[in-house]
Amino acid sequence: MEPAATSELIAASMDTPIAEMGDFDKIVELYWPRVFRFVLSSVRDRDAAETLALGASMAIRRQHS
Repeated sequence: MEPAATSELIAASMDTPIAEMGDFDKIVELYWPRVFRFVLSSVRDRDAAETLALGASMAIRRQHS
């Protein structure tokens, strides 16, 4: 885990809100493994975890578009 990179991303996002889908894709790329591992540990089913994590990222994308 790289706290410095996360802190820089948070600081940058506070200065300029997500305005492009490319920015959102970077955020998904950064946090996807963490979200997936959390969901997988909760449901203990790889297929269900992928579906739920994807659904969560799609819901967030809809809110920011």
